[in-house]
Amino acid sequence: MTATATPHQAVLQQYGRLLKLPAVVREYPALCRQAEKDGWPYQDFLKELLEAEVRSRHEKAIAHRLKDARFPDIKTLEQIDWEAIQGVSRPKLLELSRGEWIDRHEDLCLAGPIGTGKTHLAIALGVEAARRRGWSAHLLTTYLEGEARTAGRLVAGLAHGVAHGQSSFTRPVCLILGGETTVTLRGNGRGGRNQELALAAAIALEEYGAGPDPSGVAVVSLATDGNDGPTAAAGGIVTPGACARGRALGLDAQASLDANDSYTYLAALESLVVTGPTNTNVNDLTFVFCL
Repeated sequence: MTATATPHQAVLQQYGRLLKLPAVVREYPALCRQAEKDGWPYQDFLKELLEAEVRSRHEKAIAHRLKDARFPDIKTLEQIDWEAIQGVSRPKLLELSRGEWIDRHEDLCLAGPIGTGKTHLAIALGVEAARRRGWSAHLLTTYLEGEARTAGRLVAGLAHGVAHGQSSFTRPVCLILGGETTVTLRGNGRGGRNQELALAAAIALEEYGAGPDPSGVAVVSLATDGNDGPTAAAGGIVTPGACARGRALGLDAQASLDANDSYTYLAALESLVVTGPTNTNVNDLTFVFCL
C-alpha cells in the first residue's frame, strides 16, 4: 500500500496480496488513474488489470526457465549477425525456432568449424523454446525412498492434484523426484523398482482419475544407469489409460503388481524405457508430466 492510496485502494491491494496477484497490486494505482482520466468502462479496466497479471506471470515463467536451463550466456535470435554467419539458412533457423521439431521428438545437431556461431545458435534456439513452450520444471526431492509401489501412488497423487487444479503447480509442468525406492518381493515375476513404481502409478492414476484432460498426464520412472533390476529396461512410462490398454490385452495390472511382474506388463504395452547402459549412476529419477 502506498502513502497516497485511498482506503478503497488499500483494501483492494490487500485482497490482491492475499490472492497472490502481485502485478494487480503493483499496477492497480496507475491503471486506476488512467481509467479515471480516459473514462474506461469497468470491463476495460478489469481486462487491463488482469492482462497485467498474466504478462507478469508469463515473464516470470520465462525467466525461471532460462535460469533452470543454465545457459553459459543468454543469446537470442535478435542478436545474430546474419552477414557474419556463413552457410546458415535464415528461413530454416526461424522455422527451427518455432520448436515443432521438439514436439516431434527429433534431435537437432549443429556442426561446423570453430567460430562459426554454433553456440550462439544453440542457445538462441533454447531461449526460444523457453519463451514459447510454457513449461515449468520443479525438483521436489532427491530423497524419494520407501516401497516403490507406495511411491508410485504418491506421484500419481501429485499428477491428480495438478490435473484437477488442486495443486500450487499449474499445467504445463514437469515435477521431478530423485532417490532410490525398494521392492519387497511377493511373487516370482520380473521387474525393477522403477518399473514397479510406474505400474503402481498407472493403477493409482486410473483410480484417482486424471482430470478433464488426461491426455497430457504421464509418469516416467527410470534408473540413470540404464539398468532397473534384472531386466534390460531402465524403467517405465505410464499414462492414465495404461490399465485400460492392459485389459484390452487380457492383462491384470494389480495381479502383475502383486506378482512383482511389472516388466512383463509394461513390455506388453510397449511402455518400457530402454536406454542401454549409460555408465553413470546418479540416482533414480521420476518425472510427473502434466501438459
